[in-house]
Amino acid sequence: MVEQEGSPAVAMRRLADRPYLATVVFLFIYTFIVLFVSILLFGVLNLDQRTALAPLIQQTTFHVLMLFVVTPLVLRLPSGQRSLFRYVDEIRLTHNSPLGRLILLGVTCWLIMALCQLLGSAAFQWSRGWRVDGRSMAKLVDLRHELPPRSMGLINSLPTVFEEIAFRGVILTLFLRHTSRRRAIVCSALAFGVLHLLNLTGQRAPIWVVSQIVWASILGLFYAYVTIECDSLLPTMIVHTLSNAFIGTMTAPIQKFCSDGVQAIYGLTLTLGLLPTLLMTLWAVLLIRAWRRHDAGLDPLLEG
Repeated sequence: MVEQEGSPAVAMRRLADRPYLATVVFLFIYTFIVLFVSILLFGVLNLDQRTALAPLIQQTTFHVLMLFVVTPLVLRLPSGQRSLFRYVDEIRLTHNSPLGRLILLGVTCWLIMALCQLLGSAAFQWSRGWRVDGRSMAKLVDLRHELPPRSMGLINSLPTVFEEIAFRGVILTLFLRHTSRRRAIVCSALAFGVLHLLNLTGQRAPIWVVSQIVWASILGLFYAYVTIECDSLLPTMIVHTLSNAFIGTMTAPIQKFCSDGVQAIYGLTLTLGLLPTLLMTLWAVLLIRAWRRHDAGLDPLLEG
């Protein structure tokens, strides 16, 4: 069947050729589906929000609906094609080689972020005149607090991978088709930051949410860069998921004793924003360049 000019099908195909408009539409529908799924699960189906796995169920449901039904089959993003198989390849979801290197990059970058978060907690405790020693730091690295059966923290953080699919898969790829690499990185990062406006509906103060938008955008620059350089979503999925899972433990003093405004400052500078993004980016650049030299036969001593 031939699609006629002006038909909804043609309009959806052309949406992929207008990345800025497509991003606005994507974010609008994303928000709508979040609200729709929340009402369906908690209002219609009466799922208890206090259930340990309620966040996992909610986030997985709306992300699967948004990213594997609406985005490829209705919006036809990122390329205008209506094929689920082509879609998962275009957004790099199937690009997981060389697996060992991608995992190594993701884990080591998360370790850098974790060290920055521990540094932030230590700086806060020192500013209060509290003792900073091995015992106090050991509590911050006791990650068992986020693991089953003590907590569902790690399990409920798994849907973070869907955010990488959305913003480093769909949105970044969309902009790369029409703009320069630099602009694609910046635009996808800003879109990721804007997503966090949804947190204004929660319990956090506006100043904290605004800061979160900023540090999410800063981190988004790193996530987009690594995705392009590695041609894979796997490293950023690892960093993003582990960070979300364990930040509560590693920054417990800040979250427990600081106001939202002070938390925002720490988030922007030490624990999530500028410092970890800078250090992770530098490490990623060095490691990726080393691998490329090795593959080109320029550094035979480096094992890949």
